[in-house]
Amino acid sequence: MHIVGLKYYSASDARKARALVAGASINFRQHYESAEHPDAYRAFCRRFFIGHMPRFATRVLVAAGVPSPVAATVTSVSGRAGGTQVIVDVASPLSVSPESCSLSRPAPQGFGVYAIVNVRNMKAYIGSTNDFETRRRQHLRELEQGSHFSPNLQGEWRADPAAFAFVVLDYAPADLLGQEQHCKYIYHTEDSAVGYNQGSGFSPANQSRNQSPTQPSAVPRYAQASSPGASWAATTYETSGLSGRAAGTTPANPSTPSGNSKNSAAAQPTGCVIVLAIMSLTVCLAIGMGALRAADGGFSHPVK
Repeated sequence: MHIVGLKYYSASDARKARALVAGASINFRQHYESAEHPDAYRAFCRRFFIGHMPRFATRVLVAAGVPSPVAATVTSVSGRAGGTQVIVDVASPLSVSPESCSLSRPAPQGFGVYAIVNVRNMKAYIGSTNDFETRRRQHLRELEQGSHFSPNLQGEWRADPAAFAFVVLDYAPADLLGQEQHCKYIYHTEDSAVGYNQGSGFSPANQSRNQSPTQPSAVPRYAQASSPGASWAATTYETSGLSGRAAGTTPANPSTPSGNSKNSAAAQPTGCVIVLAIMSLTVCLAIGMGALRAADGGFSHPVK
């Protein structure tokens, strides 16, 4: 597992205090973060709070009823730009995926960001969809047929199909594709040591399955082998503030063509109508003033 400690957490302080070294103990403690993320697990090294457990891992542990805290041991510590990278190795407490979120069981209704998790090593595939159950069936069908586009996921599923769980990371985000890419980034699932998202970026062919029902014109903001039972050796942990719904959404850009070309096109006829009305009114006033002068001249009398 990889824990990335940024400056507003204490990973760097723990390293300076020589507490964060190979062989040190890490405890993951369940902690209430918010209504949207009540199952957060915080990572502590002695008194130092160094990060969070990925949401997909916490969802699996909670579904399996694994009690908090969960212990781990640091295997190595290495520097990284912007913080401290801590690689933690801990045996998975799970042998099969929880019944409630097994990949073979129906998924919850709705749309959003999801993860397919290998409970043996906590590696994950992250995706987004406008229907969780439809997408779960598509993944399962491709895996059973041996045609899944992620060779790493296909290989590990073939070795142990019962080890995989389907969990929801975020229900109905405002920016569906942006939130998917944000989750891939903070959990590093495009790294083959950590997840199964290699080469699974956005393409026009899968736009319809990723498109949010609330975003009919959704456009992507980005281009889009541990043995069973070994360890959680490749799960990513990111201390980038995972309390509540992860950030990363971007408000609509008012300068984009979407929705503005119609407004500008509609504004042009309106402006023409106003100009024509003013010109017509000016002509009418001129004609009226000429008529009044003619009438006044016709009834005038010479001064005596």
